[in-house]
Amino acid sequence: MLCGMLVVCSDRTIYRVYSDFVDAATKGGVAIIHGSIPPINPMDPKKSFVYIYNNIFFSYAVDVLVPGTDTGDRQSYAQSAADVRGVAAYAGVDLPELYTLATTLVTYRGRRLIAQSIIPGIFHGERASSHVYGSMDHGQTIQCKDDFHALIKKAADKLHISEHSVADKNDKTFKLSTCVESKGLIGSDGRKYLLDLFRVFPRDANFPDPKLHSDRVLRPELITLFSRQKAFEKLIAIRGKKEEEAKQKAKASASDKSDSKSDSKSDNKTEKSADEDSKTGKAKSADPFSLSDAGSFGTGKEEDQTYIRALSEITFNPDVFTNARLADSEEKQTADRAAVMEISKYLLESVIPKLVADFKALEFSPLDAQSLTRVMHQRGINIRYLSKVAEACAAAKLTYIEDLCIQEMITRTAKHILAEQMRAVKPDKTKHSDHWFLAPCIAHFLSSFLGPNCGGAGLTDEQLSAAQTVLERLSKSSAAAAADEKSGASSAMNIAHTSPITIAVNGGPAPSAAGGAAPNAAGKSSKKKAPEKVKLKDGRRAPDDPLAAVNLWQSIRNLCFIKFNYSLPARVRETTITPRAKLTILRSLCRQIGVTVASRDYDFASQKPNEPLFTPDDVLELFPIVKANIPKVQPIPNLYCRLCCVVSSVLIASFAVAVL
Repeated sequence: MLCGMLVVCSDRTIYRVYSDFVDAATKGGVAIIHGSIPPINPMDPKKSFVYIYNNIFFSYAVDVLVPGTDTGDRQSYAQSAADVRGVAAYAGVDLPELYTLATTLVTYRGRRLIAQSIIPGIFHGERASSHVYGSMDHGQTIQCKDDFHALIKKAADKLHISEHSVADKNDKTFKLSTCVESKGLIGSDGRKYLLDLFRVFPRDANFPDPKLHSDRVLRPELITLFSRQKAFEKLIAIRGKKEEEAKQKAKASASDKSDSKSDSKSDNKTEKSADEDSKTGKAKSADPFSLSDAGSFGTGKEEDQTYIRALSEITFNPDVFTNARLADSEEKQTADRAAVMEISKYLLESVIPKLVADFKALEFSPLDAQSLTRVMHQRGINIRYLSKVAEACAAAKLTYIEDLCIQEMITRTAKHILAEQMRAVKPDKTKHSDHWFLAPCIAHFLSSFLGPNCGGAGLTDEQLSAAQTVLERLSKSSAAAAADEKSGASSAMNIAHTSPITIAVNGGPAPSAAGGAAPNAAGKSSKKKAPEKVKLKDGRRAPDDPLAAVNLWQSIRNLCFIKFNYSLPARVRETTITPRAKLTILRSLCRQIGVTVASRDYDFASQKPNEPLFTPDDVLELFPIVKANIPKVQPIPNLYCRLCCVVSSVLIASFAVAVL
């Protein structure tokens, strides 16, 4: 009882600490994006800025900047969310000797900040803290201390992560129980910390290219579901084998007794006993998998041990289908790849069809995108599989859920486009405006997105083809400026947010690759040619505004194919994009991007393209989207009953003492 109360008090204390951390991180993230807090590396490019506020380390989530490409920081957004799941996974293991960093994601005004607690002594150089596990330079140099590895292996066994060998640039082999990018440190307080946990779980083998799909990792719910099912199947197979052996022994015993020379009474008794045993299913065997336990499956101690042993044998290598230099034998590497491919295949061929079957059987019916996302995550299905769910629902003739999936894909794609536009907007100090400088951009985007041409309605194939040409020319015209900015903000990590260990393991912020120099070293402003106008067949010019309705819809189609591998039709059917569906999409988009709009009756059925649906006055405020894993207080079985018994005992004893 006392132990249970201590556990509750400990959980409540941890909950309060994490809640205070999330509140402080949210306030700090908003202040940083407002520009109220200066960075600690002001000479570096803006995307590489890092901050320390209220003893919390902040960094931007930005992608690796490869010249000629523009991912819009989508990969880093996904990897930062995976980092939070990794921290939650190791926190759930609850090893007293292993510590992780409190991590919170704050998304505001289209920018995502990663807030982390600071390891003691991290900013005082190698003397105060030491790197003892993993790699800080993508496997070029690797550290692995035996005591730290033994501690990590305890957690890895519970998380179904296999121990594997990797090699550094000098072909020296190390055994790791995490991905090579994870880092283990010993702080100045003597504690062991593990960070950069964005790839705790294996990559998705359905997206094998590590360069294009570095953010595609499997969810922990899928790992748990798959491991339990495989262990259960193995237990059933073992028990079936034991049952078959018991039956064979019973038959052999019965045949031996029938052939023996005995009197007729003995034969009758033997046959009667054999018939009774076959009817009741009781074989004369002390084996725990015998038929006598058929009605109480999983209750025997040996069965439990067999199940636990089978569960622990199911492990996955997080470094397969990556650029890590694996040093295991060819047989083990082949087996590791086969295991990851099997669970990825299981996701496509078993989990998603089972989800659609449950939809069809009305065991679960999502009412909106939020409930659909929740049930997909509970079953280990990533949001990138919305297209597969939509296709399966279309085959099962579940039109409502298919429309819901298409609406969610459109909404999530539009969220990234709006975030990019919000990041690009700068306040115009030369003009006086009564509205906040982001409000016109948001209103213009919403008017084009949810206006009469939403879903491609009223747009011709010629207009969409011209829009594609306009988007390509706009992309080429801005390629030079983007390349200059990206060359100055290079990073060495797939997730290019700068962690405290990255900038401070050598005693201070690391200089950028560009050395803090301006993109244009000569200081000359070069004039760039405006993109050529695209004309339609009737002589009209195609709009060159990227937020024009036709250009925006074509951008959504292109990005939806990249994110979800789903080809949106040129014109979505009318039953998918209705006035009521537009209201649902608006609500979902505002919740995901952090925008509050006025509550009024918007005319989504209007067919007047020249009249804006939203005005800057409709944009009331922007609020931060916070993603964190706050530990919950674990319930203790029968705690209330135990407390009542204790209180009753104390009252009775007090009453007895008073009477005496």
